Amino acid sequence: LEEALLVPVALAEPTADEALWPWQAAMVAITACWGANFAVTSWSMQALGGASTDGELLVAARFVVGAVALLPFLASATSAAAVGAGVQVGLLCSLGYASQAAALSLGTQPGTAAFICSLQSVVVALMAARSGAGVARATWLAVALSVAGVACLELPSALSGGGAAFCVGDLIALGQPVGFGLSYVVLEEAMADHPDDELPIAALQCVVIAVAA
Repeated sequence: LEEALLVPVALAEPTADEALWPWQAAMVAITACWGANFAVTSWSMQALGGASTDGELLVAARFVVGAVALLPFLASATSAAAVGAGVQVGLLCSLGYASQAAALSLGTQPGTAAFICSLQSVVVALMAARSGAGVARATWLAVALSVAGVACLELPSALSGGGAAFCVGDLIALGQPVGFGLSYVVLEEAMADHPDDELPIAALQCVVIAVAA
């Protein structure tokens, strides 16, 4: 009888995969917003006139909004080390966003910028390999497929203009994968060391990017 009563309870408990689906759906939504970011930034730069100072102000304005929203959580940081980690992540992200805005203002196509930015997955994998943790073949395959997928989606329109489609902004855009990729590595280490400081670290990230811009 006891076993019979326990069976419905066991069946009612969600599995690990079922418990994750809301977060997986949230990641899909975040990815969609991230992808739209390149086109929106490009349109914004064109509307503002395309000057490099306009790009800096655009990045600053975006992250001032985020910093103000998350500012109350700064006081809940548990240690100076957590604050330092948040500053490091913010500085690395600043490099990525500054490179993105500068590249788009110099004429880089949004599709080209998106493709170059997708190389951040390669940077993360290389950093994991260098740390001695190693990278599984499945991970390298996933990286190759993701970069190839972005290339298939974004590069044809960018390459349709021939050699004229390339500009100095494309070189500057290489700062995106370096900055964003390294920020993920530092963020992963920070969250492992300070698991209760996710909101203070996010707040510091936005504050540092806004100030650096």
